[in-house]
Amino acid sequence: MKIDPLSPILLNQPEVLTEPEDVVARLEKLYTEQIAVVADRFEKFADGSLEPGDPNHAVYPAIEVEVPAERATLTSSLALGRVSRRHNFATTITHPTLFSKYLIRQLTKIKKR
Repeated sequence: MKIDPLSPILLNQPEVLTEPEDVVARLEKLYTEQIAVVADRFEKFADGSLEPGDPNHAVYPAIEVEVPAERATLTSSLALGRVSRRHNFATTITHPTLFSKYLIRQLTKIKKR
């Protein structure tokens, strides 16, 4: 099977979580699973059993937040900026446990808007 390097790798269907603590817990679980993929691939590489073209790659978990314009324009915070229409913001997260307090705090702020 030939892999197109420009195609995204989709591991899971998107999930909708509304509580910041639940989001961070899920990110932590996904990250731990992906680190296990890296460790497994490294062990296979080291012992020579990694198959050429093995499609099992690790990826950072991602988070996407939808900010409706009618709620986002209420802020004057330069960090959050101004949004004139609905926007989706997304990023990948590495080491979510290390940043858990920060992520929960920021997601809570976004949820309150």
